[in-house]
Amino acid sequence: MDNKENMNKAYNIHSYKRSNNNYGSNNATTNTNTSNNSKNKGFIFLIVLIAVGLGCSILGGIVGSVITNISGIFSSHSIVKSYNPDLKIDDSYKSNIEAIADKSSPSVVGIQIKAKSSKSSRYPWLKLPNDSEAVSEGSGVVYTADGYIITNYHVVKSAILSDDAIIDVFTYSDYENAKTAKIVGYDAGADIAIIKIDAEGLTPMEFANSDAVRVGQTAVVIGNPAGLDFAGSVSKGIISGLNRKIKLENGVEMTLIQTDAAVNPGNSGGAMVDGTGKLMGIVNSKLVDTRLEGMGFAIPANAVKSLADFLISRKDTSKPTLGIKMDLRYTPEILTSYGMPTGVVVDSVNEGSPAEKAGIERGDIITKVAGKATPSAEVLGSVIKNNINVGEKISIEIYRDGKTMMVEATLGE
Repeated sequence: MDNKENMNKAYNIHSYKRSNNNYGSNNATTNTNTSNNSKNKGFIFLIVLIAVGLGCSILGGIVGSVITNISGIFSSHSIVKSYNPDLKIDDSYKSNIEAIADKSSPSVVGIQIKAKSSKSSRYPWLKLPNDSEAVSEGSGVVYTADGYIITNYHVVKSAILSDDAIIDVFTYSDYENAKTAKIVGYDAGADIAIIKIDAEGLTPMEFANSDAVRVGQTAVVIGNPAGLDFAGSVSKGIISGLNRKIKLENGVEMTLIQTDAAVNPGNSGGAMVDGTGKLMGIVNSKLVDTRLEGMGFAIPANAVKSLADFLISRKDTSKPTLGIKMDLRYTPEILTSYGMPTGVVVDSVNEGSPAEKAGIERGDIITKVAGKATPSAEVLGSVIKNNINVGEKISIEIYRDGKTMMVEATLGE
């Protein structure tokens, strides 16, 4: 593996969590396990999905303070309407960054998810003691005035996998009172999710054309690093690179925008805006290595907007099913180590299901559905849910006994 391959190979670990609402804990450790290449000395970096996440490796609060008046963090200036030509800098502002923050901050929210660990997943092998509660935190961006909010899939993943999770959203205008949100849709492969709260008069984020973003231009990151204790934090930098290919632990390769603006756990789902306060990307990850600093990444705004519109449009669509149980022990790394293709290992097939009728068997590895790669269970679920309708016949690529074959299935509801 050469240096370029090493740099693009990374692992998506979570890096922070709250447990049992223990906001006063100061126990903090960081899990930054990397793998070594025995044949050369090229770097292998960690890609960190930066939610304050469930199942993370840093326990407790980073600081001992309890959130009491988060709204006091924010500037009292009114929202700016223009300069260049969208943002106006006048004598009330001491810098353009202040004006940018003042314009964009009302469109950034805090997200907190509470889930009982005993039911934190539909998969029994992930169950934890009955009395434990996990609290994960991240950021989100207001998409519509009536409460549609964009965030990362990995921010709300624990709620998606839970039967009883509660998603609380804290808006700029009322940060002391949470609003309960529901999942509208998600795409695990794109690391995007849409949630909805009952609200009116929110300030939607303005979108830039991310195809026009250039290296060297201003980048301002707004979100909740370390969770809600530091809600509304602003960091500045520049665009450091474009079209960065980053491969996550779940096998998904993403094309992201790189920035040197400070990005930390809890910034996930937050905004990276340009010099006019318009969204260039949704922050989702960073590279972690003791030899590196200032390498954060965001999902391009054009892709985010297109996917958000699509997911909202399908919110009332019946969701198809394939009828299998997946064996989640086989991660892309494990399958690769066995010399097998990355995909979803079938643990069992439901009797009479579309999968059984298609000839899918226990032990098969599903590598593609409808022409789309399915390197992990979460991606397979997203591909089926977002791209296929009930009653539609699709092609499925499977790997069995050292051979790749194609089968067809008509998905049920």
